[in-house]
Amino acid sequence: MSAKTSGQLSAAQVTVTDAAGTTRTLTIPASSGWTRRELAGIPPAAGAATVTIRAASGNGYLSVDGLELVIAG
Repeated sequence: MSAKTSGQLSAAQVTVTDAAGTTRTLTIPASSGWTRRELAGIPPAAGAATVTIRAASGNGYLSVDGLELVIAG
């Protein structure tokens, strides 16, 4: 995915939770330009996965483009 922040947003997080309840979190630091971010090495459990995107703190915006969940194996 590509992400950027604006305003006074200090950081954001993307969390992936698999069907077994295992979570992995990617912290996205403040950035005024588009930056590619990747969370790799998630061992997938059978079933659904939940992706949560949230602002860590501050007042501003997080823009995300091209979010993909790819199961390799």
